[in-house]
Amino acid sequence: MMLIPYLMEHVERGILPQHFNINFDILTTAAFHGSICIPMFLQCIIEYLAYKRFLPSKLPLVFTLANFIFLCWIPIKFVRVHQIHPFLSIIYFIYVMTHLLKFISYSHVHFNIRRISRKAFQLEEEGLDPVEEIGPDVISASNWEIIKKHKGNLGALISLTDMYSFIWMPAMCYQLKYPLLSRRNYLAFIGNLFGGVACCVIIVHITAQFTEPIVIEFPALIESRNYYGIVKQFIKLTIPSTVTWLIFFMSSVFNYQGQGCITKFGDREYYKDWWNCRDMNEYWRLWNIPFHRFFTRHIYYPLIRHKFSKNIALIMVFIFSALMHEYWYAAPLDLVTGMTTAGFLA
Repeated sequence: MMLIPYLMEHVERGILPQHFNINFDILTTAAFHGSICIPMFLQCIIEYLAYKRFLPSKLPLVFTLANFIFLCWIPIKFVRVHQIHPFLSIIYFIYVMTHLLKFISYSHVHFNIRRISRKAFQLEEEGLDPVEEIGPDVISASNWEIIKKHKGNLGALISLTDMYSFIWMPAMCYQLKYPLLSRRNYLAFIGNLFGGVACCVIIVHITAQFTEPIVIEFPALIESRNYYGIVKQFIKLTIPSTVTWLIFFMSSVFNYQGQGCITKFGDREYYKDWWNCRDMNEYWRLWNIPFHRFFTRHIYYPLIRHKFSKNIALIMVFIFSALMHEYWYAAPLDLVTGMTTAGFLA
């Protein structure tokens, strides 16, 4: 019962938006989700037309690129038109980030299927294993089994149900088939929902009580060129920012687990023991498994196949990740300066 008065107190202080009304937020969120689903629906049509060869060979790639730009632009336009508070905008853009990565994965997988399907069928006729010959990162074993069933009609691989199921699953890498549990666990879903909400409330509290009083002093310190004070404030930020990061990690786990419970997703490996990592390279591999799998499958290994060195491929992964963080933080705040990307790469 104390949650609503607590949130309204933060509305008055400006931490949460003045229009923090539950009905408005639900309608806004629904409209926001609907606007993001439009490019996903269009991509489904593009892939279907490409399989049916109604489009020239290079045209699907052009349409996909234009559709991706459209998907990046819609959330920015929506946030600015509705004048959504920056705090809610950043939360919305977390959702947008997952859609962008899923869009890339969905498009990339179907592009690979169209590109190598003829070669894969030829290899099988020769008695060879297409998965081993072509590479499991290009065509997985589970995908190949389904592709064989639709040998004469690859357009049947495209369906809205399949695409939107992927959107709601806690996976960043698209597959034609996923490991599924026998039933949904609604009780666990409710528990994870409450856990995610609790994490958001705690983050709001830390922001209001600890982070905001530190941050609001920066403009005066910068204007007066008080470098000692600036460094001091940065040191003060280390504890609340670290705690916020840990709670954000917990909220992402609650989100993954909740999605898994409601979609019957069978692979529950969302993270490994990153707290025991020995270096940053190991940390990035362990702390978020779905994102790590996306980067290795859709960026790292494709670059390796195109004869790039491992170091260059790794740098490109970090550059892509930095640009995504720039889009996440800077786009909803209208502060695209490149500083987020530079800080991330540093």
